[in-house]
Amino acid sequence: MFIGAFLVRHRSRLIISAVLSLINAALTFLLLMLINRIVAVGVKQVAPMDLLSGVGCLVGLLCVGFASQSLLAHLGGEMVADLRSELSSRFIRVEYERLREYKSPILGSLIEDIGRIAPLALIVPQLAYQALLVVLYCGYMVAISPLLFAVLASFISLVAFASVIFSSAIGKAFDAHRESEEAVFDCFRAISDGKKEMSVSSPRAEHFTGSVLKPAIAAARVTMVAAHIRVGFNNAWSVTVSYASVFAIAYTGRAVFHLTDNVLTHFVVVALFLMGPIAFVTQMAQQVATGMASVRHLNRLGLILETSITTPVASASELLNDCWEQLVLQGVRYVHPSSASDGYELGPLDLTIRRGETLFLVGGNGGGKSTLLLLLCGLLTPTAGQILIDGVPVRNNIAAYRRLFAGVFGDFHLFADVVNDQGHSVDDDTVAAWLHALMLGDKVSSSQGRLSELSLSTGQRKRLALLQTQAQDRTIYFFDEWAADQDAHFRNHFYRSILPTMKRMGKTLIVISHDDRYFDAADRVVKLDSGRIVATDFNAAAERGEPAEAI
Repeated sequence: MFIGAFLVRHRSRLIISAVLSLINAALTFLLLMLINRIVAVGVKQVAPMDLLSGVGCLVGLLCVGFASQSLLAHLGGEMVADLRSELSSRFIRVEYERLREYKSPILGSLIEDIGRIAPLALIVPQLAYQALLVVLYCGYMVAISPLLFAVLASFISLVAFASVIFSSAIGKAFDAHRESEEAVFDCFRAISDGKKEMSVSSPRAEHFTGSVLKPAIAAARVTMVAAHIRVGFNNAWSVTVSYASVFAIAYTGRAVFHLTDNVLTHFVVVALFLMGPIAFVTQMAQQVATGMASVRHLNRLGLILETSITTPVASASELLNDCWEQLVLQGVRYVHPSSASDGYELGPLDLTIRRGETLFLVGGNGGGKSTLLLLLCGLLTPTAGQILIDGVPVRNNIAAYRRLFAGVFGDFHLFADVVNDQGHSVDDDTVAAWLHALMLGDKVSSSQGRLSELSLSTGQRKRLALLQTQAQDRTIYFFDEWAADQDAHFRNHFYRSILPTMKRMGKTLIVISHDDRYFDAADRVVKLDSGRIVATDFNAAAERGEPAEAI
């Protein structure tokens, strides 16, 4: 499906490439006719015009061959860029719940399969050349005429010498391409690790796609084209010199060595089989085989992605009423497909969250707190029951519903760019003030809304993730064990200062926590165990100073 669409979209270039191939074949045929003429006639009948015609054909082969290789390089670059853009866009839009099932194959296709398909546009036309056993034919030519083989060897040495010179430029070009590829792979990892954040924040997804992903892909395309153009020139040069060697064999065999028709004819016929990169044919065949396997895999994966895209991106006009009063879970159950056989499920849950409330979700590991959070954010679809905002089911407006939320997941991804709810970069002065408030001003700075450093401790990275959520300015904020990696001072600052400040701003706060010392910071504490709500406390236990077990 991808390759077919690509071929249709670039059919004009493919037609031009086919025409260049025909011209190349015609020039080759004319040169072979000229060679046969020189071989067939006596030395006294070889005219200077024959030499000029041969040189003209060789120049034509060089020019047409280089043009054809350059066109193939551009087609290869376009194919990689198109495939990456298409799959990345689908990957960003695919539902998080669906992504959890196909995350590994999608990542593998983005990185591995596309890299295997790219050479198809560059090497398939070269398969017209037949694979021969070079060593056997070289030995045969030595037996026919050592003198002519010496002439041929000199041209082969010229090709090898030129290839050594070209290899330096080609190596540098591919080094630059590898660097640009690394930036693209970093984007792919960001798509995977930051899927939840981009699902909740479509402006974040749009900013990442337009300002980070597409520029990285475009840069990789440019470096790929540049590298393959150099390879193409080297290939065109090698082919041209190979034809020149045959022309020189025919000319010197008659004019210098005065060989018989039989010897010269046999040698020329065998030498013709050495045209082109014979040694590379086997490698090309292997690349084509692996590339076509990747094409088939991408076609299958493309169908998976196509059927997974069910949620449109929310526009500003689709946003839910910011003046909502109640978020209600009504008989919500969730059974993960992989856990259906072992009997584990979350729910049924009945829970009402009031606007402006600070709600703590507590309980042991595996109790269902993080799964409940994913359900609340709209990233998982309930197996049964429904979620309502002021009595209105959210399932038909899930993208807009998600835009009510911002927060830090337990397995959060940290983006370098600080963007607001419209997907625009936040000004550096504002970011600097936030960094100072989070006690990171001496470690991290901002330039055009981009953070200078992300390689920090887990606790400090969580502070940067908190900074990112503040830029979104949503009505509901969630924190999945955010304080677990903070030092004692900043943990206290989080519960006693940050959360109360956000509450005074009218934010609804959902906090997953094990810090029983700070349960009094909540308006309500809900305890989960084995996927069920087993206790709810409206801060009474905390006010009495009772231990967490009483909740």
